[in-house]
Amino acid sequence: MPAPAEVEDFVRRVGFDSKPVFLSEYGTGSLMNALRELRCYEQSGENLQVEDAQLMRSMAEAFSADWQRWGFDGVYAFPDDMLRHSQQLHCRQRLLNFDLTACCSWCRFSWQLQKRRVPPLVALAGSSCL
Repeated sequence: MPAPAEVEDFVRRVGFDSKPVFLSEYGTGSLMNALRELRCYEQSGENLQVEDAQLMRSMAEAFSADWQRWGFDGVYAFPDDMLRHSQQLHCRQRLLNFDLTACCSWCRFSWQLQKRRVPPLVALAGSSCL
């Protein structure tokens, strides 16, 4: 969900005409596709009894149950379609967050420190485990 206008205004103006401000956290949480992650575990040939694989399986099973219970099959043909669409929306929101914080005077120092790093946004690409 986009930030309300008053939050955007606060982020843009914090530290204006004052001492430097360090904003340690801002943005949208990460999105995980448990169905895809589980398929990657299964296709890797690794032990599916490890904790991470079991966690992905339980999350995928919970998602599948919710998919049926909430009637998402009437909106999307396949669960992967919804998760892919959700990821596209998530990436768009992250871009808006980056744009919001990059326009601020207080972030110039942080931006200069990071300008040699790879930008955090990367294009969604296919994977061999899909």
